[in-house]
Amino acid sequence: MAHETIDTGIEMIAHFTGKTINPIRFLWSKRAYKIKKIKHRWVERQGQIKLVHFTVEVDTSDVVEIIFNNETFEWKLKTVQYPG
Repeated sequence: MAHETIDTGIEMIAHFTGKTINPIRFLWSKRAYKIKKIKHRWVERQGQIKLVHFTVEVDTSDVVEIIFNNETFEWKLKTVQYPG
């Protein structure tokens, strides 16, 4: 399985319910990706900043790590794992 570090901002559609965030779809390099499954989620704290990490499977069967910054409300695509 090939692994690539991307580390770039993305546009995200997400559903917020109480304290739970569920990413739904994102735009990266002019292409929309639908999230099929949230595999893992965890929180990292940097002082007052809370970074919510997600490992998700997208419609291309790639597995990506995305990060939500609760202070700036920005999303970042961190890594991509390509099948095969």
